[in-house]
Amino acid sequence: MSENNILPSIDEMPVLSDAVKVMKLDLAVSDLGEVYIFHEKPMPEPLNWVEYDRETMKLYFISENGRMQGIGMTVLKKLDQVIASAGRVFIIHRRGGINISAFEMPLVHQL
Repeated sequence: MSENNILPSIDEMPVLSDAVKVMKLDLAVSDLGEVYIFHEKPMPEPLNWVEYDRETMKLYFISENGRMQGIGMTVLKKLDQVIASAGRVFIIHRRGGINISAFEMPLVHQL
C-alpha cells in the first residue's frame, strides 16, 4: 500500500493484511535492548503503538484509528526476551539505505 491509497472504513476492514506482503520489513534489537522495525514503504495509516503477542511470537502495528496490521513474521527465539522486556520500539522508514523518518512508539505486551 502506498500513502496515496484510501483504505475502507475501519468497520469494513478492521485488520489489514500482513505488512510483509506489501513491503520489505526488518526486525532488529540492539545490545542495549532497543527494538527496531525498518520498513521500505510508508505505513498505510499513522501508527499509535506496536503490540507483541509473546504466546504467538508475533508483532502487530496498531493505527491511530485502532486498525491492526500484523508485521507478518514470527519473532526469532533469540530476540523474544529482548522484545518481551522492551517498552518502546523505533519505527524507521528507509529508502535506498537512507533514513526517511524515525518514530519512537510504545511497545505494548498482550497478556
